Parts: sequence; C-alpha cells; structure tokens
Amino acid sequence: EPVRKRLAIYAEYACAFGGICFKPYLNGKNEIAIGIYNASMFYPTEYSAGQEILSGFFLDQKKQGKDWYCRVEKHEWDGEDKYTVTNTCYKSATKDSIGKECPLTEVNGWENIEPSVTMRGVKHTLFSYFGIPLGNPIDQKSPLGVSVYSRAADHTRDADEQYQSLKWEYEGGEMAVDIS
Repeated sequence: EPVRKRLAIYAEYACAFGGICFKPYLNGKNEIAIGIYNASMFYPTEYSAGQEILSGFFLDQKKQGKDWYCRVEKHEWDGEDKYTVTNTCYKSATKDSIGKECPLTEVNGWENIEPSVTMRGVKHTLFSYFGIPLGNPIDQKSPLGVSVYSRAADHTRDADEQYQSLKWEYEGGEMAVDIS
C-alpha cells in the first residue's frame, strides 16, 4: 500500500532514469517493505537471451559518524531454481568512494544481515525491474531502459543555446545608449 500511494512519483523516477527496481524485504517487524532502487543504485550483471535480468547488485549507503558505509547486495539466480543473495560492506571517508571491505556488524542496522543466503525452489528473481520501453541506443544488448528525455537531449541543448543567445541580445539591447 505505501508503494501504491507513491506510484506516480516512482513512475516519474523511472521515466527520468530509464527504469526503476523494486526489491521486497522483511523490515524487522515481520512486514514486507519495498526497497526502491534507481539506475544509480542497481546494476544488472547477467541477463538471459530474452533480456530477463538474472543477476545484479543493489547498493545501500549510510553515514555513521564520520564514515560512509556502502552495502553491496548481490542477487544471483541460475534461471531455474537456485537463488543466492550475498551481502558485502565497505567503509570509506567519502560518499563517492567504495572504500575498503569491513564487517556488516560494524554498521548500525546491518548487524543482523546474513553475509550469504542460498535458496532452492525459486522460480524468478526476488526483485522486479520496471524499464521504460524505448530502445537503448547506448547499449543495444542491455535490458535497461533509457530516459524518456534521451531522444530530446540534442533538441533541448539547441533550444537552450537559442534561449541564451536571445536573452543576451535582449539584455545587451537594454544597455545601448543612442546619442545623436
């Protein structure tokens, strides 16, 4: 229900980024919550011939004290029934660096996360990717979508340049002093 209430916002993110990933998890209260991952936090690593995503990385970042922590959650499905989730933690002094590996127990809220879990009898990935149905001209073999604005980038740049030129002419014309 919380996801449904914000579905229009998530659809907007998907349109802007080219896609969005929904990953359900238990929130510690025996309730199912949904993690939302945009293109900067989800990296597919393997897909089937039919462009179905089979494996990928999910990134979660958290600041604790002066340090930044990044949890990399790897999902691997063999396409039949075996599914493995592996969690690795990294510590860095800056948000933009992955840093060095450290134990999950070092981070508040991640201390109870299992480093690795393998399940049998899984018939599909434990996440869902919603991609924008446009061809990906950057990587035609990728199952990932592209932003709805991707085809308008050149036109937007041209319009911006024309606007700046017109604005300069207008502002420059106001400064002119006509003396006979």
